Amino acid sequence: MKALRAYALCYSGSLLLALYATFLAGRVSLGHWPRASLDDPKFIGAWVPVPYTITWILLFVGLPAFAVVVLGILYRAYCDATRRKGLLLVSALSIVCMFAAILVLRWDPLGVVEWYMD
Repeated sequence: MKALRAYALCYSGSLLLALYATFLAGRVSLGHWPRASLDDPKFIGAWVPVPYTITWILLFVGLPAFAVVVLGILYRAYCDATRRKGLLLVSALSIVCMFAAILVLRWDPLGVVEWYMD
């Protein structure tokens, strides 16, 4: 159960870190900041596919797993009255962190999301 709580708490930060690591790897490989519609992250260079694949896995496998884990924590909080307060705190903090990550991704000051999804 501790591993699931840690996953729920760390997922949103890991997603942002992986996305920006992909962007930084593209910068190192290209010699300039990657541009949307011109520099495809799948075909940039030697090391960019590694963080690109990690980010892809976090997005398309990790996000549904995050939802299931948070729902599982909420169910466990419903069933276990002795640990309810702590489990509800973990799930609420996980959701707040995910909301903050979504806000950062929507803000997208460097155009990283546009570049990655393009």
